[in-house]
Amino acid sequence: MEYGVVGPDNKLICSTEIDLPGPRLPHDSWITENYTILHDLPMFWDPELLKQGKKKMIFDQSMKTRFGVIPRYGSGKDVVWFECDPTYILHTVNAWEDGDEIVAYAYKQLSPVPDIPKGTPSVKVQNYFLSFKHMEPRLAEYRLNLKTGKASERFVDDANAEMPAINYRYLGIKNRYSYNTFAAEVPLFLMSGIQKFDYQELKEVDRYDLPDGKYMGQPVFAPRVGSQGEDDGYLIAYVGNLEQTEVWVWRGQSIGKGPIARVQLPLVVPAGSHAYWGSGEDIRAARARRNAATA
Repeated sequence: MEYGVVGPDNKLICSTEIDLPGPRLPHDSWITENYTILHDLPMFWDPELLKQGKKKMIFDQSMKTRFGVIPRYGSGKDVVWFECDPTYILHTVNAWEDGDEIVAYAYKQLSPVPDIPKGTPSVKVQNYFLSFKHMEPRLAEYRLNLKTGKASERFVDDANAEMPAINYRYLGIKNRYSYNTFAAEVPLFLMSGIQKFDYQELKEVDRYDLPDGKYMGQPVFAPRVGSQGEDDGYLIAYVGNLEQTEVWVWRGQSIGKGPIARVQLPLVVPAGSHAYWGSGEDIRAARARRNAATA
């Protein structure tokens, strides 16, 4: 694995190689104020079939899930590994430092390589390895103690959900809320509603279920100009079906009341799309820095 950090000027600050026991397929990671937490997960292409030019996903439950904690600008020799139960993680929520511990939240899958139900279309048509309905992700808490080297884990919610969003001003520091999306009952990469989850109370505190026949992708959080709190802003998501797409906007403090705006788009946005929010002020500042650097 190669790990590196890119600075605000778009230049590589550091880069290092990290030894792994074999080729892996990590999809996400965590960051805190001082560390990055990398994933070494026991789901990967069958190495023997790869030698034959073939691909088959395997989940080796005899292997541990490993999380590698590296100082932000560290090298491969600085990584400290923590072992947890075997699983696969597509998306993380957030992580922060709490004394000697790193507290991290992510969606841990109960069935990383699910059995394909009989009588359903081929995986060549519908990829069940990208179906939250069948992978059964659940919100989990991991605690990695940098002093003792011990790791602990637990589930904190039983909703079949994924595709979380947070106020990214809190990325890497302690936050209170995330907006997680419920997996739709159809076996595709589709979501059917939003759960507002409180990490202080460790429970769902609000939710919005989409009308039948409507699906959404990952929402993003846009802080209100002059916002006074973490959830003082707007949640934005693509919502629609195979024939049309709208952009829906909810108030972050009261998603259960439904969207405050719906905007019809002139084209269809593919389901499952990731998205990100950047303020115009930040984008203009980044463009100015880029132009100054290339002038």
